[in-house]
Amino acid sequence: MPITSLSQSMQSMQSMQSMQSMQSMQAALSQAATPTGLITARDGIAGAPQGHLEPTQPKAGEAQNLRLWEGWCRRHVFLGDILSRVSYRSVEDGGATVGVELRLLDTVAESLEFRSLARIIRPDEDDFHAQTALVLSYADLRFDRAQEIVDQMPGCMAYFVPILPLVPERMRYTLELMGLVETVAVQLAQYSKHVLACARPHAFSAQIQPMIQTPG
Repeated sequence: MPITSLSQSMQSMQSMQSMQSMQSMQAALSQAATPTGLITARDGIAGAPQGHLEPTQPKAGEAQNLRLWEGWCRRHVFLGDILSRVSYRSVEDGGATVGVELRLLDTVAESLEFRSLARIIRPDEDDFHAQTALVLSYADLRFDRAQEIVDQMPGCMAYFVPILPLVPERMRYTLELMGLVETVAVQLAQYSKHVLACARPHAFSAQIQPMIQTPG
């Protein structure tokens, strides 16, 4: 074999081995070790006690400490902080509840006050009947949109990825932020749904037959 061909073959082999090694490392990092395996590994390498290390402790209360956490841990911290400042108040008319007002605690003002974020008023019966007719008119389009509907049942985040686009390896914190916003929105929406207590379209017409189970 010519020297040039031999060199190219060796480089190709080394490149393949390097790629396989990287893939093996990624697989190993993504696979959690079992407790039994960790116990036996420790017994084989730890040896006799050798004293204690003096690690650099993070400063208490520093925002930068959040970078040390996994994403789901950060989400719980942010979620608790945000929702602790949200308040709800019923909107009444003539003693009857007709809507809900979402309010946010203003921590910038000298005195703690809630400022209004949104007022959502319950539709009247004419609105419900108009919406029922609209849903019926779109029934023939369901097959065309069926795949999107099924895909988005767990959430619609994947449909935003190719639009922006979002690359998980480079935009991890952006994706975390979007997930946090979605979680907060769900919390606000569910409480608003509880107060407004609106019947779904299929309650107004037996001809409306949802292609998926209606949410709880």
